[in-house]
Amino acid sequence: MRSYTELQLAHRTVCIRVDYNVPLRIDRTIVDDARIRASLETIQYALSQQARVVLCSHMGRPHGIDPRYSLHPVALALSTLLQREVKFSMEAVGDVAQAMKKNLADGEVLLLENLRFYEGEEANDPQFAQQLAEGIDVYIDDAFGAIHRAHASIDALPRLVKERAVGALIEREITALDRITHASALMLIIGGAKMGDKIEMLKQLLPKTSGILVGGALANCFLKARDISVGASRVDDASVSIARELLADQNIASKLMVPTDGVVAAATDDVHTRVVHFASERVADHEMILDIGPDTRAIFAQQCARATMIFWNGPLGLCEQPLFTEGSRSVARAISASPAFSFIGGGDTGAVVRALVPDARFSHISTGGGASLQYLSGAILPGLIALE
Repeated sequence: MRSYTELQLAHRTVCIRVDYNVPLRIDRTIVDDARIRASLETIQYALSQQARVVLCSHMGRPHGIDPRYSLHPVALALSTLLQREVKFSMEAVGDVAQAMKKNLADGEVLLLENLRFYEGEEANDPQFAQQLAEGIDVYIDDAFGAIHRAHASIDALPRLVKERAVGALIEREITALDRITHASALMLIIGGAKMGDKIEMLKQLLPKTSGILVGGALANCFLKARDISVGASRVDDASVSIARELLADQNIASKLMVPTDGVVAAATDDVHTRVVHFASERVADHEMILDIGPDTRAIFAQQCARATMIFWNGPLGLCEQPLFTEGSRSVARAISASPAFSFIGGGDTGAVVRALVPDARFSHISTGGGASLQYLSGAILPGLIALE
C-alpha cells in the first residue's frame, strides 16, 4: 500500500474517505470530536499541496434520508478546526454534488452528505461507487473505523481510482496495532457485552497474553458460566456458551481474571446500589450487575501497574450512567499511571476514557473498535485490500 505522502496531489481533486461517525446531542452539537480531529493531519497535508479536497463519510445507521444523521454539524465543526470554510453538499451523489466537486478551487474543502442515506453504500454497489468516483483524481482512505466493511466508499470506490493510498490516521493505527501483535507479554482488558466479536482476537493473541481482565456485561457471561447468580443482569446467551468453552481450556482459564465483586442495582437509574461479593453473596433475581466492584478494581489496577503492554476494548460498566463508571475510571487511571504501552481500542472505549479521565495519558486511542479487533484476529480488511 502506498502512503498519502507518496502521491502527487497538487491541483488535483482528492477524495478522502474519513470516519465522521461522531455522537450528536439532541440539539445537533457534537459530543466527542476525536474522530474529526484524527482526520486533520491528512486533510491539512492535502491542502498544503494545493489539492481540491472532497471528504466523504457515513454517520449512524439511518434508514434512507434522515436529518438526524446529516453531516452538516460536522462541516461546521471542521470549518472551525481547519480555520477555513468547509463547503457542504446536501447530497453525496447527483447533479448538485457533482457540480460542487467540479467547481472546487485549489485549497478548498467539500464535505458530502451522509453516504448511508443511499442504499448503494452498504450494498457496495458499483454504480453508486462510480457516481462517487466522478471527477476524482486521487483516493485516500483515512477511515480506520470503517476499513473492515466492504461498503462502496471503502471497497468499490478505490478500485475505480488509479492513484490510491492510506492516510495518516490509518498509518498510525496500524503502527500501534503491529506493536500489539508483536508483544511478548500482553495484558488484555475486555468489556462490552458480546464475546463473539472478540473470540478470534483472543485466539490469535493468547500465546502472547500474560492476563485477560474481563468486565462489563461480558463478565456476567463468565459468572453465569461458573453457575454464579447474575440476577436480571444483561447476558448474551451465545457468549455464555463461548465462556464455558474458554473456561474449560486450562491454558486460557489460568489467564482469565473475572470480577470477584460487582456493583448491583434494581434498575439502571436506581441510586440505591450495593456491592456484592460473588463468592459469599447472591445477586437477587431482580438486581443487575452494572459495574465491577472495589475489590476487582484494585486487582485490575495492580495488574495494569505490572504490565508492559495493554490492550483495552470495551467499557467495564454501564458508563451511560454516572453511578456505574468507577470501574472504567479506576482502570483508566491505573493504565495512565503505568509505564506500559497502552492501546485503547474502539470509539466507545475511547470516548468513555476521554470523558471519565480527561487528563489521562495513553499511548494510543483507536478510532475503530471493530476494525482493531478484526486486524488483531488476522481477518482480511476490505478497505486495505482495495488499496493494493
